[in-house]
Amino acid sequence: MVNYWLWVEKEGGIDGTMFPDEKWIWDGCDYDTEEDDLILIYRTNPNKFIQYLVKATSDSYLRTNNIVDEIYSCNCEVLYNFNENSLTLKEMQGIKNLKEWYPLKVNFVKMKFPIDEEYWNILKEILAEKNHDATTLF
Repeated sequence: MVNYWLWVEKEGGIDGTMFPDEKWIWDGCDYDTEEDDLILIYRTNPNKFIQYLVKATSDSYLRTNNIVDEIYSCNCEVLYNFNENSLTLKEMQGIKNLKEWYPLKVNFVKMKFPIDEEYWNILKEILAEKNHDATTLF
């Protein structure tokens, strides 16, 4: 079963722009992240929008070398960059069906959030409507 996640990229976490098929390691995923899970990445200052759809290409694993705290990481692949038609914080705040969505209620203050299927479907519909060529990726 595929899990859905929202990962929050704090300022300076992603250097430059990532493109489809680009692969990298995400430090700070949830220990429950599994291969093939789908993830939306929300970027903070100065952007404040959902910019990427990515897929986990590995289960999470513990990385301890050179890191003071235990951090779970996973391998990922970019599926889509919503940069041109992203979903902004302001837009999300104006969507009635997202009013009770926990990450939005707490202003995305944590690093990672599971997304219930109900909210995933709402976000997927909005992002696919804004990015017609991304429809098949969800």
